[in-house]
Amino acid sequence: MKLILAIAGAVGMLAAVPSAYANMECPVDNLIANSAEPIYLPVGEGYSLGEEPEPATIAGRIPGSRVNVRTGPGEEYDAPAHGLVGDRVAALEFAFSSKCETWFKVRFPESDHIGWVHSVHVDLR
Repeated sequence: MKLILAIAGAVGMLAAVPSAYANMECPVDNLIANSAEPIYLPVGEGYSLGEEPEPATIAGRIPGSRVNVRTGPGEEYDAPAHGLVGDRVAALEFAFSSKCETWFKVRFPESDHIGWVHSVHVDLR
């Protein structure tokens, strides 16, 4: 639910954008954003999930299996680290990749490592 609210109020909470994404945008579902007009958000820009990090868990089918942690929001970024399914993390922000997929910037509390994980591997519940 917080992700939906963050999308609706994301303007003004933007992070730096790689120049390769300068003119790319992803559509946001009008019903989610509660708007009659089409809404597009720039690719590669980070959007806050709120004032406090959102508690989350690295998700997957096999407990303990590896999930890539990338340097940016997309598969085109390096994956110098990994998390394990079941690891607790703090979700800091979200962004859209060049394929308009949702990625979360997460922090691993034990190591303080920060990186990007595809949304299918982040459980915000």
